[in-house]
Amino acid sequence: MERMVLARRVVGRASWRGLLVLLVTIGFMFVARIHALELWDAGYPAIPDGADVVVIEAEVSVRNGRPTTDVIARAQRIERARDAEFVFQSRTDPRGDPSWDLVYRYADGRLVSIDASRGAERWSLRVDYDEGRVVRETLSGSDGEPSRTVVHAYSDDGREVIEYRADGSVAWRRIDVHGPEEANRDGRPDESLASVPRERRTTYYYPDGSRVKAVRTLVDSRGRPLSETHHDEIGSAYRHIEYGYDDDLLVTRRVTDHSGEELRQTSWSYDDWGDVDVEATRLPRESLSERTVYRRERDARGNWTTEERVTTAQRDDEPPFVVESVVTTRRIGYAPQTDSPDAGSVR
Repeated sequence: MERMVLARRVVGRASWRGLLVLLVTIGFMFVARIHALELWDAGYPAIPDGADVVVIEAEVSVRNGRPTTDVIARAQRIERARDAEFVFQSRTDPRGDPSWDLVYRYADGRLVSIDASRGAERWSLRVDYDEGRVVRETLSGSDGEPSRTVVHAYSDDGREVIEYRADGSVAWRRIDVHGPEEANRDGRPDESLASVPRERRTTYYYPDGSRVKAVRTLVDSRGRPLSETHHDEIGSAYRHIEYGYDDDLLVTRRVTDHSGEELRQTSWSYDDWGDVDVEATRLPRESLSERTVYRRERDARGNWTTEERVTTAQRDDEPPFVVESVVTTRRIGYAPQTDSPDAGSVR
C-alpha cells in the first residue's frame, strides 16, 4: 500500500508540476523575471524504482456548483515505470473543447521531455542531464526552433544558470554558491553530512550584469530550506522566511519584513496518506485569515476518487464566509509492473 501511495504522489505531482514548468516557461515572455526564475528552479520529480503507474482515466471538477474541468488522462508503459510515457489531455469547458494535450516522457525515472499541443499551437520542453544533473533545458515553439535555452554549469562550490533568447542573447543569469560538501548531490539526502544548517547564496542578475537581488538560504542535511533572507540590489534585507517540518512534511511557513513584522503565516496538516487536509493562512496586515479543508474518499489502494475542497475566509471580529467550494471526482485505473503476476491487466 505504501508503494501505491508513493506512486500516486510522484505521478500526480509530476504531471501538474510539469504543466506548471511549461506554463511558467511560456510565461517568461510576459511575467516578471524573478518570479519566473524561482518557479523554473522548482525541479523535476523522478519516478522511483518499482512504482506502479497510476492512470487517471477521467477527472471532473465542480466549482461552486458549476462544472469547470473535464480531464481525460491516459498512461502507457513503455518498458517499466521508470521509462514511461504519460499522455495528459485536458478539457477545460463543459462542451469538451480541448485546451492542451500534454505528453510527458521519462527515462530512467527522470523527466526528459514535455510536448504540448492545442490546435495548431505546439510547444516542447527538452531536459538534458549529465551525471544525474540538469545541464540544459530547451523550450521550442510551433516552428520547432528553440525560443529559450537554459544552461546549468556546475562547479565545486555551486552552479551558474543562464537563460538565452532565440538570438543567443542573455535573458537572465543566476549564480548559486554553497559549501563543497553539497556539490553534485542533486537534492538527495546524505546521511554522512553534519546535521548543522549550511548556507546557500543565490544572486540574480540582469542581462547587463547588474544585480537584481540576492537570497541567503539555510538548509538542513537533506537540502530542505530552514530559512531565507532576501536582499535587494543594494544589499538591504527586505524579507525573511522561516520553514518548519514534522518528519518529512512541511508544516509551517512564516514571512516577515525587514523589521520583523509578520506578513504571512501558513500552516499545513496532513492525513494518514500524506495529503494536505487543512491549510491555514494568516495575513496580519489585512486582518484576514483563510482556511482550506480537504475531504477525500479513496479506493482500495489509497488513491482518492472524490475530493471536496472548501475555502473560507474571515476578517477579525467578523463571521467566516465561503470563498470557494470545489468537488473533484476521478476514475482511476492501474498499469501494473511488467514483472508482476498479473502484468498486462488494468485493475
